[in-house]
Amino acid sequence: HYYNIRILFQDLNFRNGRYLFYMKVVGIIAEYNPFHKGHEYQIRYAREILGADYIVIAMSGDFVQRGAPALMEKHLRAEMALLGGADLILEMPVQTATASAEGFAAGGVSLLDGLGVVDELCFGSECGDTETLMNIAQILVKEPFEYRKLLQQNLRTGMSFPAARSSALIRYMREKATSVHNTFGVSSEHIELILSSPNNILGIEYCKALLRLNSRILPHALLRKGSGYHDTDFSLLSDEEFPSASGIRSLMKKSEGTVQSADLSRLIPSASLPGFLDSLKKGAWLSDSALDLPLHYKLLLESEETLKMYPELSDALIRRILKSRNQYEGFFPVCGSFENTGYYPFCYLPQPCPDLS
Repeated sequence: HYYNIRILFQDLNFRNGRYLFYMKVVGIIAEYNPFHKGHEYQIRYAREILGADYIVIAMSGDFVQRGAPALMEKHLRAEMALLGGADLILEMPVQTATASAEGFAAGGVSLLDGLGVVDELCFGSECGDTETLMNIAQILVKEPFEYRKLLQQNLRTGMSFPAARSSALIRYMREKATSVHNTFGVSSEHIELILSSPNNILGIEYCKALLRLNSRILPHALLRKGSGYHDTDFSLLSDEEFPSASGIRSLMKKSEGTVQSADLSRLIPSASLPGFLDSLKKGAWLSDSALDLPLHYKLLLESEETLKMYPELSDALIRRILKSRNQYEGFFPVCGSFENTGYYPFCYLPQPCPDLS
């Protein structure tokens, strides 16, 4: 399929032994869980500002990055994205769609890079600063000696790897910023703020993946507008601001799917709204806790030996899972209890739902 897509795009540019004109292809990596007006804006931005002739989406299937089932099935979400302006939707394998931020980014970038036709990768971020995100990614990929030394010092104090890495990076960039050879042009406080925001972190992972693949695809960070990642109050959103997918899912869960169409029209693009409403009417949607009971049952059947067969589960995490499974209240509460220890930040936890089920 990738070969055929490459030939299709090249054939559009090539006639009678010569290229007629250049056609730009912009890629987006997304879950569309669900597809909302912020996603529509990103596609429109890629078309109008970045000059995309084609927009290709690498999208999660029926399971998403946090290991939960998607709010609505993948074919409906793909249709909503196509109606919202995308040209082609490609499904990410479940192994990468449900991975940690690093694995998710690597899988999406690899898929788009493998097409051989994508020119730019457009992604949302809280800072919108492509250069700084790429500078951070270069440090994490190259791991300069000074940075590695700081990282090892942090790990020896008992810090978790994600916390040790973040602290080492901030210290390394702070020292570089105060030197006469400062090439970053930003303060350490700005770096710390960037590293505390989820979409910035994912943007850094996209940049790392591009660097590791030596990809010709150029990154482009688009400044997010509107709700924060976890915001659920949409009452103050202006026409120039957009909801968060997480907030929409929380709204659906709290209302048990009885959200009024007038309220949803402020959140979902008009072209995509009928399919969304039809799915609601049929009850064809799932909350992120829909698989909590079968997952608990599966966990009760597991042993230390069988859990070791699942990827990304460390021995320490396996022991913690086994210890806490009798106090199980749901997948996300369990992950929250792991996060509270300081050793398993949520975005770095492996996502076992699809594997265990």
